[in-house]
Amino acid sequence: MASGLYRLSALAGCIGVALLAGCSGGGGSASAPATPVAAAQFTGTAATGAALGNAAVAISNTAGSSPCTEASITTTALGSYTCTLKTGEAAPFFIVVTDPSGNTPPMVSIATSTPAAGTPLTVNVTPLTTAIVAQLNGGDALGVVADKTKYVAASLATIKANVLAQITSVLSAIGVPAGYDPFTTSITAATADQTGNTADQVLDVLKITRTATGELALSTLADPTPVAMATAVSTGASVAAPTTDVADLAKAMQLIALSWTQCYALPVAQRVTMVNGDITGVAAACSSAVTAANVPSGAVAFKNNGYSYSEWFFRLLSSDAMTGAKFGVPEIMAFYPADATHMRDRANINIKYVDNTGSPGNQITLVRNFAGSSTTARPSNWWISGNQWDIDLSVRTDIRRTENFAPNTRTNFRNGLSLFIDARSTAPHASEFDSVHVTGDGLPTVGLWYYRSANSTSFTLSTRRDTDPVADITTLVPVCSSCSSFWVSRTVGVSGSDASTYSANPKFNANNSVQDNNNVLQWASYSGSDGSYNGQAGSGTRPTKGTVYTFSLYSGANLYKTETRILLADLVDATQGIHQQWHGIGANTTAALDPGNTALNGVQTSLLVDWAVNPVAEQVRSIWVSQTNGGSENATSFALGASSVTATPLGSTTFTQLSGAYMATGAPYSGYREVGLNYRVLDGSNKQAVYTYRP
Repeated sequence: MASGLYRLSALAGCIGVALLAGCSGGGGSASAPATPVAAAQFTGTAATGAALGNAAVAISNTAGSSPCTEASITTTALGSYTCTLKTGEAAPFFIVVTDPSGNTPPMVSIATSTPAAGTPLTVNVTPLTTAIVAQLNGGDALGVVADKTKYVAASLATIKANVLAQITSVLSAIGVPAGYDPFTTSITAATADQTGNTADQVLDVLKITRTATGELALSTLADPTPVAMATAVSTGASVAAPTTDVADLAKAMQLIALSWTQCYALPVAQRVTMVNGDITGVAAACSSAVTAANVPSGAVAFKNNGYSYSEWFFRLLSSDAMTGAKFGVPEIMAFYPADATHMRDRANINIKYVDNTGSPGNQITLVRNFAGSSTTARPSNWWISGNQWDIDLSVRTDIRRTENFAPNTRTNFRNGLSLFIDARSTAPHASEFDSVHVTGDGLPTVGLWYYRSANSTSFTLSTRRDTDPVADITTLVPVCSSCSSFWVSRTVGVSGSDASTYSANPKFNANNSVQDNNNVLQWASYSGSDGSYNGQAGSGTRPTKGTVYTFSLYSGANLYKTETRILLADLVDATQGIHQQWHGIGANTTAALDPGNTALNGVQTSLLVDWAVNPVAEQVRSIWVSQTNGGSENATSFALGASSVTATPLGSTTFTQLSGAYMATGAPYSGYREVGLNYRVLDGSNKQAVYTYRP
């Protein structure tokens, strides 16, 4: 776009030649067009250890106004953003990035200089930049943005220098070049031509935490002991260098990004060999970082939840949409040092990508350290090995928005744990057990029982809460049809109420007989009397990232196998649901749900489900439609980024008729529909929105 100076110069030139030939053609020779002046920009990456994609970026100048020409700014799937400055804008600029999942507090950075036109300035936004800015204001970075008089350029420079001195040994262990600046050193992801830079590895290894007295502190992935962070008047103690294994882990993430980029540069026919729909061979570029039998020496072949490498990654390896996919440096989600049970260091990693349609995705797996396996060709001891467990099990945190339109219009939020046990006939060893006992933080002290329900692809939560195995699973009573989630707490309705207030959970008495409704045992005890966590202080133990859950699998009354799973994301409080980003509901969906809508409240062979896209919210990955009164269910997947899909009932059934005038009178009704949106969350958690018309 031409600058004001260029427009003025052009206008002056036009006036100068007007007497000779005019300015817009008409016979005379025109002067050569001037070259437009490039706009001034600053750009950067928002990252927490992994790039923070699809996040809202708010940028303000000292007057509190946006200095950017862009109406709104959202990070790409790989965390990058750009601000094109309006004419006359001058630093400082204050940047706030908001995590769409709500799991990470808003991050802050400051651009302390004004970029020259045509030379973009790098300004990253990370937990480290946030902590440095926060030290201007007693540990509160957002307070600096709210009251910009707290920004003092010299103080910020001193804090940054003191913090860099604290982490000198950490930077040296990673191999960070001299001149590293957490604000302005570009964070570069790995590509097919190069490994990413060390600026990304710093965020993997260095962690921001707080001391017991609430002061900002620094630690490392290997040593969580907090070291008080430097200020403008205090240099602070040095942070110990991480072990070689941890430093090497960060470097291994670069190598994995490189090898996966090279793998998926190949077309499907070169990536894999397939026979009768099964992968029988994988290209070297796709398996160079994956363990095989005795590769490296002493390793076991990759196995994750009972699946081999080609089975676990089948969808990616066999997808044409993955050809040319772009990979960011994998996020190190958790590090586990070797212990008596696991003789090697391990880590959960999250491999994130953008496919050739522009749709983001991820794959979580586990890597192990095999000492002495580093070679010139592959300079790392870390290998993708999977979790080495035999059964397809998982535990995830849940956050759900529930919106009821009528007659009792309300919106509330709930949170909980989703415990998945694969019951499909094709799942590894699924036929060898029929009930599962699960224990861990947040659950009742005696645990929960799940059992294989007829015609289901997963196990169903039982009403039983005890520790004894069941010889005959036909005696188990389901809490709800095909459900697996255990809900912790819920808010009161938003409409006319305070969403920050908890609503009491459904009740049950000491004999486990139902008092309120048929689903109460899917909830934590409203009083916390069973040892479960219900969101209130003093009620059980809150589930947090790193919590271990034990799955005891039974065949009748006989214990078949015991496995454990680790929670990879913190439980988000139900009261925080309102602060997360959600899509709006579409007019077609509202019409399909409304029992008073004569056009759609009869028998339907399909229904159009749509939603109003919020660009800051995660994409919708699938939807479902369910219905009472003999209605059918539907679970539909579709292209990511879509805003509508046609839902068709399962099998040869239909969406049955809705009847009853309760919309206006509260009279009985024969059925209601429910539409659910599953969000594509990339941190190992679940996020859903449910919409309905019901009492």
